[in-house]
Amino acid sequence: AASSLASVFLVSPAMVEHLWDDFYQQWGEGAEARYTSGEVTAICAAVYFLLLLSLYWGQNVCKGVSDVTAAGAIGAWVFVPETVAAPAPCVGLLLKPVVSNALLRAMTTCFGSICFGTLVVAVVQALVATLKQLKYSG
Repeated sequence: AASSLASVFLVSPAMVEHLWDDFYQQWGEGAEARYTSGEVTAICAAVYFLLLLSLYWGQNVCKGVSDVTAAGAIGAWVFVPETVAAPAPCVGLLLKPVVSNALLRAMTTCFGSICFGTLVVAVVQALVATLKQLKYSG
């Protein structure tokens, strides 16, 4: 019974990104309308930047966890084939052991590096997007 319920809670990064996009489409339209109408203030630009930063950071963290999981699974499969059969301590209900081990590593020991690296990328992406919007609106 527990394994049949586990599929309900399995959420892919693409689903999380889709929900995030829907949220920011709803809340970002007000800031976008002020940019297009020419009412650009410093506060409006800062709010727009912070919304974009949060959006880009969340998406990049989801993508980073997915990338690190895939890289860890492939690396273990290629370079340490004897670890492919070892089960993960808590994650492996629906996943193969090599994937659940890689996901566990990505969400524990590698998660801080993923978050920090994606924060740097998100700041650059949000700055570029905000500056392009300011250029086109003013």
